[in-house]
Amino acid sequence: MLVDVAIEIIAEMIGDAILALRDEKNQEKIDELNQKLNLYYKQRDEIYSRNKETIEYVLNVYGNKLKNER
Repeated sequence: MLVDVAIEIIAEMIGDAILALRDEKNQEKIDELNQKLNLYYKQRDEIYSRNKETIEYVLNVYGNKLKNER
């Protein structure tokens, strides 16, 4: 069940980054968002591989971030 929740959280992070990229004009910010996207894709692959540390990180860090934003 934690894997499913982590997948949903990382999908939300990826979606947010993609939406931000769509409207961004500043090249520095675009580069930063692309780096974040690459990290999120790597973390998503690690979640699918059942990497416990990544799952916990996504749940605790990104999960709290999304919870506080909502």
